[in-house]
Amino acid sequence: CMAIAMALLTDVESGRLRLRRLLWLVPHFVIWVNVHGGVLGGMATVVLAATGWILAWQTGWPSPVQSAKDALDDLERLFEADTAGQSEAPVSS
Repeated sequence: CMAIAMALLTDVESGRLRLRRLLWLVPHFVIWVNVHGGVLGGMATVVLAATGWILAWQTGWPSPVQSAKDALDDLERLFEADTAGQSEAPVSS
């Protein structure tokens, strides 16, 4: 499972795949979390890679992230996919 996550991350970084292909990691992690506890390592790897890509983009280095809109749109899609199906807890006042 970690190999799949790393393969997608390296393919996106090298330009072979578009950044949006990382959305396939959401169902991958859903399955992984139910099969093995190492999913936290995979999620941390994705967060570290995304942080590195954003920092590289900000400093002018080559990066799969080409604009703030790209980064925010993809982050929003990942967040929406991750929280889909989760019900909100009632807010007490």
